[in-house]
Amino acid sequence: MRQAFENIYKLLRPGGQALILFVANHVIFETYPKLYDYPKYQAYMEDYLNFVPYFQNHDDAGTALKKMIQGSGFEVLHCCSRKRTCIFKNWEIVKSKQKNISRFMFLDSFEKDIKGKKYKEDLLREVSNFEYAFLTQGNELSEQPKLFG
Repeated sequence: MRQAFENIYKLLRPGGQALILFVANHVIFETYPKLYDYPKYQAYMEDYLNFVPYFQNHDDAGTALKKMIQGSGFEVLHCCSRKRTCIFKNWEIVKSKQKNISRFMFLDSFEKDIKGKKYKEDLLREVSNFEYAFLTQGNELSEQPKLFG
């Protein structure tokens, strides 16, 4: 990742500016190691770590990113990392997010070979273990959203 920032820095004109924005971590990626532990999914997920964001399990992604960017030559004007609660209105949205994130990986062949319903149940079970992922069942978000489960 450092090499990517160094390359961006070299492409800029002297005094040029860059906006760098990306997902440092997401609850969907936290399900990958959990699902990989299921023997039936291991053959499909052998390289799942190649698709997990660089800062996924970092305690302080914002500080680490800032140091990396500064080390690449940039003057950092502002750098922050925001933790967000994931709120999904229904399972189809969760599935869509998972497919969009996993489209380039194992998911398409995976769903053809393995019963999709069972995968859905396993995915929901794993996502439900994270305190910041909610499913509202299509209702407007209330004070107490329903936790996945």
